[in-house]
Amino acid sequence: MNGVATKFVYIAGIVPSTTAHNWLALIKLLPRLVAILAGTFGALTAWAAMSSNSSELERLRIQIETNPTSEAELRYLALFPKTFADFTKTFSFQRSPSGVALPNEELERTHEEHLGLLEKLAAKYPSVVLDIRLNVSIDGRWDADAVSYLRSQLTEYAAKETQTFATALMAKTEVQRYSIVKFLADVEGISRYPAYATIANNLEKLGQPALKRLFLDAKTQRMKYRHSPDE
Repeated sequence: MNGVATKFVYIAGIVPSTTAHNWLALIKLLPRLVAILAGTFGALTAWAAMSSNSSELERLRIQIETNPTSEAELRYLALFPKTFADFTKTFSFQRSPSGVALPNEELERTHEEHLGLLEKLAAKYPSVVLDIRLNVSIDGRWDADAVSYLRSQLTEYAAKETQTFATALMAKTEVQRYSIVKFLADVEGISRYPAYATIANNLEKLGQPALKRLFLDAKTQRMKYRHSPDE
């Protein structure tokens, strides 16, 4: 038996032998060996395909969770996606023209950890994280997982810190404001959770009738439709 075949046999978990019996056993184990090699190759390919920005974000996430420093936290926030397109490219499944979810070789697998970390950093860097969330929400469209997670985070924040949220929202252009509020007006969120209604009520108390009307109009429009990635 040559050296390569001997290594394959060891990997398959049997003792190398020149007997016909063990050669037959090796042949039977070949599918298992192929699966092992394919899985290893797939993992290596995914790692190689990950962008340098995603690799650095993942490295910083692990560092912050194990040995946090202000430098690492600020670097992480600086690298975090700032547009909806970049956010979904990094954390969400991509979709084919027919709407089928395609593999994401970036950080879809750890999107919950990243958005959980963003929530923790909001306590220390509230204005920075708020700006990130608002900018990502511009041109946002409904989707599950990472997109839904971020939208829920911003909605809950806006319900609790309505004055700060309103001030930051008014700093955006009229088109951007409409896009952000439309993104927050999710069917499930409006139907099941009180945060969206709380925002509108708080805006009225704060003397922001125009913003309140924007939220109510977006709610009315949104409730006419069901979830769709193209909305």
